[in-house]
Amino acid sequence: MIIQDQLQEALARAKKAKEHPKLTGVGIVLVQNQILMIEAMLALCATIDPAKLKDVAQPVEEEVDQKPYPEKVKDNNLAYEMEPVISSNVESIGFKDGTMRVQFRNKSLYHYYNVPVETFDGVKKSQSVGSALNRLVIPQYKGEQVFK
Repeated sequence: MIIQDQLQEALARAKKAKEHPKLTGVGIVLVQNQILMIEAMLALCATIDPAKLKDVAQPVEEEVDQKPYPEKVKDNNLAYEMEPVISSNVESIGFKDGTMRVQFRNKSLYHYYNVPVETFDGVKKSQSVGSALNRLVIPQYKGEQVFK
């Protein structure tokens, strides 16, 4: 099966990444969790009888339009240094002259205005960036979606 081959390749890459000398702390935990998930998916695949499957979708070989968000973005003559964050919903955040920029994992981009730097720092240092954003920024400050 194609998916089992892809999972085996992903497992090999994850195990190799786990051995990287610069990987520490949260990175180790994330890679270990990735290995556990891949192993669980492989175990699940082993229980599936291909003969009993009907009309299994074939892999699509088309290019997906990925629009990576650059580390430094110029907008209205302001340069934002975007900082990646560990979050299931938020990809990165940036701050310049009272404007907080939030890049979500679905690639939508929002600006929140007149945000104090202390609030930005609080969100950035929070254990849950998404929760802090929902509690400290979204209900308190005017925001607008600048990219869908």
